[in-house]
Amino acid sequence: MNDRFEQGHACVIGIGGDLPNTVGDAKGLAKILQDPEWCAYPEQQVHVLTGEEATRAHIIATLERLANTTNAESTVLIYFAGHGYQLTKPIKSYYLLPHGYDPEDLSETAVSGNEFTELLHEIPAQQLLLVLDCCHAGGLKNLPGFQIVKAPLPPEAQKLFVKGGRIMIGSSQPDELSYAGKPYSAFTYALIKGLCGAGAVKPEGYIQAADLVRYVSQVVPVLTNQKQHPVLDVEQADNFILAYYAGGQLQPKRLPQELEEPLKVESTPGELNAQLVHNPNTVASGNRAIAVGGNVSGGTLVTGDGNVVGSGNVVGSGNVVQHGKFNFNAYSVSDLHIGDTYSYQSPKQQPDSQSGQTNDNENEKSNSVRRKTILVLAANPIESTRLALDQEVREIEEGLRRSKHRDLFKVEQRWAVRTYDLRRALLDVEPQIVHFCGHGTHHSAAGSTTDASRKLSVVSEEVDEGGIVLEDETGKATLVKGQALTNLFSLFKDQLDCVVLNSCYSEAQAELIVQQIPIVIGMKREIGDRAAIEFSRGFYDALGAGRSIDAAFEFGCNAIDLQNIPEHLTPVIKHRNC
Repeated sequence: MNDRFEQGHACVIGIGGDLPNTVGDAKGLAKILQDPEWCAYPEQQVHVLTGEEATRAHIIATLERLANTTNAESTVLIYFAGHGYQLTKPIKSYYLLPHGYDPEDLSETAVSGNEFTELLHEIPAQQLLLVLDCCHAGGLKNLPGFQIVKAPLPPEAQKLFVKGGRIMIGSSQPDELSYAGKPYSAFTYALIKGLCGAGAVKPEGYIQAADLVRYVSQVVPVLTNQKQHPVLDVEQADNFILAYYAGGQLQPKRLPQELEEPLKVESTPGELNAQLVHNPNTVASGNRAIAVGGNVSGGTLVTGDGNVVGSGNVVGSGNVVQHGKFNFNAYSVSDLHIGDTYSYQSPKQQPDSQSGQTNDNENEKSNSVRRKTILVLAANPIESTRLALDQEVREIEEGLRRSKHRDLFKVEQRWAVRTYDLRRALLDVEPQIVHFCGHGTHHSAAGSTTDASRKLSVVSEEVDEGGIVLEDETGKATLVKGQALTNLFSLFKDQLDCVVLNSCYSEAQAELIVQQIPIVIGMKREIGDRAAIEFSRGFYDALGAGRSIDAAFEFGCNAIDLQNIPEHLTPVIKHRNC
C-alpha cells in the first residue's frame, strides 16, 4: 500500500457562479491531491470549497483552520479559481471575489488583499504554494465610483513570497485573460499534469514546488498558442518538496484518464463559461426517454422504430445514412452518429436529383466508413533536450479537429513511452497510422540546427541503423534499434498504413520498416523542433482535408519552407516495393 504524504495540507477553491468551469477545475485538482496513487495527501487535510460553499465566510474559516492544524514542518497548497481585481480609485485594494459576492458591498462579501495576506501570515507552515487562477473573462464590469482592473496576484501578499519556502504563481500576465477548456482550464490542466509527474525534473518520487511552477509556466503558453503566460518569481525561492507524484513510487504512473485525452481550449476567453451558464445540462430518464437542450426551433421529432427525419443531412462532405432502431437525423449534424451502424456516401454517389440514380454506376451502394486511428507516441527522457512535444501533439489534434473529414480520424496519445508501452499501445489501439515524436540517434550524427534538436547521443555499440529513443523505468533514455522496431511493426503489417518517425536521423529506420509497412516517413538528418512541429501541422492539415499520404507529405515539407526554416528537404518518404 502506498504511503500518505502526511505533511500535506490543501485548501482548494472553485467559486462557480459565472465561472462554472472553476468547480470542475477545483474538484479535479483535489482528486489528484487526495488520491493515494498520485499526490497522496491525507483526505481529511484537503479542504474543498466549490460553488455555494466557496463563500467569504467559508474561505476565511478554512484558512483559519489551516493556521490551527499546521506547523512549521507542514506543506500547504492553496488554490483559488475565480475572479481577482485590483481597485485603483478611490481606494487602492485587491479583492478576491468568492461565491455570492455583492459588488456594492465588497468589504463584507469579498476577501480583500490585506485580509488574505493576514490569513496567510497566520499559517505557520514554512513551505507554502499559493496558486491563483484569477484572470477569467467576465465578473465585475460596472462598479459606480470605482476604477477596477483584473489582477493575477494580490500586491499585498507578495511581500510574503519574496524568498524562502513560500511560492506564488498566477495564471496569466496582468494584460491577459485565462483560458478555460475541457476537461480543465489550460492553467489547471498543466498544474494537474505536472503534479502527476510531468513537472518532476528527476525521478525521485516527489514533485518540488519550484519545478512544478516552472513546468506550468512553460506548458500553458503552448496550450493557448502563446495567449496566456503565468506570472511567477521563483529565483530566490526554496525548491521544497510539495507532494508525491506516484504515491511515493519513483516511476511516474500512466496519466489519469481525463488527462489522456487532448485538452480542448476555448478559442475566446469566456466562451466556454458563457455556454455553461446559458445552456445547463438537460437530463432525461426512463425507458426510451429523449432530452433536447438549446434552441431546436424548426426541428421535427418522430417517435417509433426506423424513422428518418429531415433531408440533406451533411457530415463532412457526404451524407450519413443510419440503419437500425431509434434513428434520429437532423438537418445539419456534426460529430453525431445515432443508430447501430453508419455508412458514408461521397458526393458522387449521392442520387441524381432528376433520375434518382447514383452518379457512380460502379458503386451503387455506399461505402462503409473506415475510421483511421492515429497513435501518437511521445518520449522526452530526462537529461535530454526538452522538446515542445505538447505543442506538436496539439497541432496534430487541432489540424484534424478543424478539418472537414474530422469524423474519419481518431487520435490516441501515449506519453513518456517505454518499450513495452509501445507494444501495448499497438495491441490496444490497433492504429492505421503511427506517429513518433521525440529523439533519434545515429552513430555518425554531427552538426547542429538553429533550435532545439531532436538528436540525442546514446552510449551504444550499434552502428549504421541507429534508432529512436524511448524511456526506461527511471525516465532515462533507452535506444530502440531500427531492426527491433521493424520486427515489432511487422507483427502489425496487416493493419498499419503508415509510420511517421518525426525524429533525427530516422531515414535509416524508415528504410528498414518500409520492407513491412506500405509508407514510412523519416528524417534524413538532424531536424530542429520548429521544423518538426511545422511538418506535423502541414501533414495532418492535409490528411484531414482528404489528401493522400503522399500529398500530405508534400504539404508537411512546404509548411517548413513557408516558415523560412531551411529544413524542408529533411523529411523523406519511403514506399514499400510490392
